Amino acid sequence: MNKNWINTKSFLPAYSLLTVLLIAQCGGGEKPASQNGPAPAAEEEMTVIPGDNYFAVRSSAGTYEVFVEGNDLALEGPNLSWLGEEKGDKRKFYDASGNVALEIKYSDDDKFKLRNADGTLRWKVKVYDDKVKVADNEEMENAYEIRLYEGGRIKLKRDEEELAEWRVSSQAAAELTREGLTVTGLNQGFARGAFLIEALTPQEQLVLAAELFVR
Repeated sequence: MNKNWINTKSFLPAYSLLTVLLIAQCGGGEKPASQNGPAPAAEEEMTVIPGDNYFAVRSSAGTYEVFVEGNDLALEGPNLSWLGEEKGDKRKFYDASGNVALEIKYSDDDKFKLRNADGTLRWKVKVYDDKVKVADNEEMENAYEIRLYEGGRIKLKRDEEELAEWRVSSQAAAELTREGLTVTGLNQGFARGAFLIEALTPQEQLVLAAELFVR
């Protein structure tokens, strides 16, 4: 398990954000219709579908959840509440105070950059059919490679050296676990591999996993 994961005793149960949203929509009880006209239409409830518009990552640090709604991403967990809004060729992740925490800069269908709020490069990512390359430089030198194999097995390599592996007994399992890290909704694709790169901060791992998840 990545040792960089935020160490906190807080715990956010899976689907908790959805519960809060539903309570907020219901307002804690029925309200009388307006005397001057019909009551406003109720907001549409979001249906959470793991592997489609939702995934979760659970460890000793707590549970971190990612919700996909349209082109936006919501990242929720202990000490983390970010909204990722896509505008043009960028997606900016805003923290709970409304400040930009990180941003994604898209260059084409198979390349994007993870950048600091001031635009400086953190990671450059290139997606291939059989692997994802992640490097901390424009030239993609000494890049990490997330490689996907038959049956959902994922390996992390760098300069052909194998650094980590995530084997699964069944891709149909509701949860997949590796060394104390449990994921829900990441049975397919490369996204799970983001959590094998220990050089990424926990927030960067979650953002990278979210970006790979929606591709």
